[in-house]
Amino acid sequence: MPERADGMTFDLVTFNIAILCLALAFGFAWFVLWRIFAHPHEIGGWVVCSVLIAIGAAFVLHSYASEAFDESFWGHVLLTAGFSMIWLQARSLAGQSLPWRGLLALNAGNLVALLVATPDPVALQVVYSITSAGPFLVSIWTLARHMSASPATRLSMFGLAVASLGEAVRLLVVLLYLTDEIPASLSNPVAIAAVLSIVFGITLCMFGFLLGVIERERSELTRIAVRDDLTGLFSRRHFQESLSRACRPAAGEARPLSLMALDLDGFKQVNDSHGHAAGDECLRRFADTARSLLKGAGEVARVGGDEFCVILPDTRLMDAMRLAEDLRRSVEAEAIDFPGGTLQMTVSIGVAEWHANPPMTPADLKAAADEALYRAKREGRNRIASARPTPVAVAG
Repeated sequence: MPERADGMTFDLVTFNIAILCLALAFGFAWFVLWRIFAHPHEIGGWVVCSVLIAIGAAFVLHSYASEAFDESFWGHVLLTAGFSMIWLQARSLAGQSLPWRGLLALNAGNLVALLVATPDPVALQVVYSITSAGPFLVSIWTLARHMSASPATRLSMFGLAVASLGEAVRLLVVLLYLTDEIPASLSNPVAIAAVLSIVFGITLCMFGFLLGVIERERSELTRIAVRDDLTGLFSRRHFQESLSRACRPAAGEARPLSLMALDLDGFKQVNDSHGHAAGDECLRRFADTARSLLKGAGEVARVGGDEFCVILPDTRLMDAMRLAEDLRRSVEAEAIDFPGGTLQMTVSIGVAEWHANPPMTPADLKAAADEALYRAKREGRNRIASARPTPVAVAG
């Protein structure tokens, strides 16, 4: 805690206690996330990072009481190793490869530099600052280059920048001999500000990385809820929500809206005769064809095993029928080669248009498209059919 004697002083024992407590707190938080989320190896690296920093701070803290240089030395070795892990985890969060050899070389270089600087207290402090700030700066570069500018990324970069600035100021303090060796108690205001900024910056960057990991996991959960894993198309749940949203503007502004209901012909026979791998390939190829042909025109969703729907905003029935015929022909032209031979797909499509009189609900529109689909299949498959007109309610 800061205190006043002849001037303001700061006890570095308190500083290292703060580092130790922060590392333990964040280590516990990372451990909880490691147990909860689906990427334990990536989050586990943060647990290791926090443990290294906590043990390093504990060694340095104990060295003040025991006056054992070895404890202080190895404590700083562990601290720099923990800071290097921040860079490694920043690369992991950014989806980059993990340079384990580079990390080992960096830590080996840090160890050699600390050993060489050991006889000279000033040189040792210089090495402490450089080996701590280096991983911070490289982490900033990694995040700036490979990560989107999300609030979590900005917070991490800002925290790393503050910590780097603190290390730079500490380096200048040593080089300018404002203090030739950072002692167990600081009295120079610049040195005190430098040390406090290091703690503040590390705290901010760890919060930022925590938010970044949570943000990524939330995005992954959203993707799982919104997208079908096999085809990459929208999921049934997203389709239902999207259709409800599409029907509201149509009802309020009398905007056209059409819906396709699609079914791959003979899909069960494909699975039974050629295996599920062939069936999965058929689904993927159909998804690719539909996505490519209907890009920008509508939302394609997989709503069942071999059942699909396409929401077509601002599209009249006749335009939707033309799109459906284009899709039918494109699917028919696809030939899928697999070890057992060549397979040709066909698709049956039902098309319905939303109308206001009588008013249609999303369920009504889906039922109309399904009815048209069933009729297309009854009439021979590999064809399209439109929903029958609904009688218009006449007043009086």
